[in-house]
Amino acid sequence: MGSMWQLAVCAFVAYRLSIILYNLFIHPLKSFPGPSHYAVSWLPKFYRQVYKADYWRHAKALHEKYGPVVRVGPNELSFSSAQALDDIYGVKTKGKLEFPKDAVFYDVRGTPLNDSMISADQPTHRALRRQVAPAFSEKALKAQEPIIQRYADMMISELRDRVQEDVDIVDWVTFATADVMADLSTGESLYCMEKGEMDPFVDMILNVSPFIGLLQLFNRLPLTRLLYKMVSSQKGLKTWLETVDIVAQKAEKREKMGNDRPDFMTMIWAENDDRESWTRDKIINFAQLLFFAGSETSATTLSVVMFHLLTTPHAYKRLTDEIRTIESDEEITISRLATMDYLTACIDEGMRMRPVVAAVIPRVGPPGGGMVDGHYIPEGTTVGVPQWATHHMDSNFFEANSYLPERWLKSSADDPRFAADQKGACQPFAKGPRNCLGKGFAYGMMRMFLAKLIWHFDIELKPEDRDWDVKPTFTSVVFWAKPKMHVKLTPVQR
Repeated sequence: MGSMWQLAVCAFVAYRLSIILYNLFIHPLKSFPGPSHYAVSWLPKFYRQVYKADYWRHAKALHEKYGPVVRVGPNELSFSSAQALDDIYGVKTKGKLEFPKDAVFYDVRGTPLNDSMISADQPTHRALRRQVAPAFSEKALKAQEPIIQRYADMMISELRDRVQEDVDIVDWVTFATADVMADLSTGESLYCMEKGEMDPFVDMILNVSPFIGLLQLFNRLPLTRLLYKMVSSQKGLKTWLETVDIVAQKAEKREKMGNDRPDFMTMIWAENDDRESWTRDKIINFAQLLFFAGSETSATTLSVVMFHLLTTPHAYKRLTDEIRTIESDEEITISRLATMDYLTACIDEGMRMRPVVAAVIPRVGPPGGGMVDGHYIPEGTTVGVPQWATHHMDSNFFEANSYLPERWLKSSADDPRFAADQKGACQPFAKGPRNCLGKGFAYGMMRMFLAKLIWHFDIELKPEDRDWDVKPTFTSVVFWAKPKMHVKLTPVQR
């Protein structure tokens, strides 16, 4: 028996050694630069991504050392140029194939997710996109504005009651965006602002994200796919399933409400004749996507913008001057705010400083392979652009680590500081046929909340949180972990 075990161990070692040698010296990606230990196994990247939770920062160090293309896995390449971003995610010209989404990244339940816009194949995505587009039209945003206004006013009212105390502004923008997105996607607020605390459902979403990263690791490593069954009874998966159940309950409740309120589902059903095609699962998936993608990403951007405004005096003053040209609160409307260029520039620069998506969104080489930034990519090779790293490369942006909203103004075309900026390297709402349909809505909501805060309050960051931007980690899949940010609010006297 002992000799059999020895033989098995030797066979396993020989097998692993052969894989290592293949990855280093024979694999089609062998000529691409990168750390050798990344080339032989997925584990180093996932150690950074899941355990250390600092891959977003580590990717920048890799690109600074190895250049604009780095091998970060046995079959994965990381790119950091604007051209690569366009080649991987952009609209393809005739004769060129789209780089498909990496199934490993999305298939965390062990089954295909083709019923969700975020993970559907190209034909399904195109059909779903046509169906949901009415929910994000200018007409829809105008109808939804009173709801957004109501929650913005509620936030200001609640903050006025707290001007004598230090306020965690991150909490309050998170409360506000969560309440809005819950209302518009499921027909019912989470009442975070009224309670002055985060709904347990939102905390549940954030807490489950690292677990999804572990499932992705299991998918990468064939031997550990068997662990799915072992993990199914653990807290992480239970929590994930609980979030799905809660959304399902809310979506079912919304389905029974009818179409007399201007939320997302009403807008979709009003413009589509195939109401019957919206099955229970389809409604649940759409509600999940709307809430998860809309609330947390907007809260992150508002938090980032607020921090950088409060630590960049010239930007804070210029935005304050612009916002306070509005004479009354009633004049703070989505259409009026859309004309304020510096307000939009502040948001754009915030999304450059910290992109709304924390992780790399991977694609794979199409059938027959494809070209990315002049490099041939074999079929099935995982490719992606780490957004935070790309946004903070000096090769892409002037003073890449500085908050300079001016770079996004039209006048920047005549500013020598920004002449070499690769603005195409910053695409927070994605590119191509899968770009974010909710871009207009997100801008409208973020402008509204930010403008209301600046118009009503003088805001000062507490000294203990001036290092806020170096504290965060990301939770391995999508969301950023946002530390506390305490501010002093002083109502503006008019």
